[in-house]
Amino acid sequence: MAGSALNGTTETKYSLYDHRPYPLFEDDYLRVCKIPKRKGANFRDLPGVIVGRDNVARRDPNEDMLLLPSGKPLVPDYAFTFEQGKSKRYVYRPFARLWWDETVPTVLTFPSCHNQVALHPEQDRILTVREYARLQGFPDYYRFCGTVKERYVVS
Repeated sequence: MAGSALNGTTETKYSLYDHRPYPLFEDDYLRVCKIPKRKGANFRDLPGVIVGRDNVARRDPNEDMLLLPSGKPLVPDYAFTFEQGKSKRYVYRPFARLWWDETVPTVLTFPSCHNQVALHPEQDRILTVREYARLQGFPDYYRFCGTVKERYVVS
């Protein structure tokens, strides 16, 4: 920290380390952009998905499958097969947004939008190393070393 009463300044400056999101692949980014920015939003909110009374998410048979520019489906097959389509526990929902008043019961070693709540509440990205560190109680001045991937593992 720079600035103190000893040198006549009272302004405090500090750097916020590791506040950069890990980049998403283009297809995943396009999917994330379609997830609503509201509490509880996840892949089940995407067009072409229906959720039955049994809480199982399925493709809507009455709608054409939406494709990304790459030709891959907007909602990938693994989103339907993960946890048998039920995504029973909140933390294990593909393409799910964390919300401001929610806790994260588990912070895994590397964030993946494919199988856990890892999306920022209001921005189309996964959480940063710093945001994951804050969830675990690390102070902002704490600095992690290594590659970006290694810093996610440490936090």
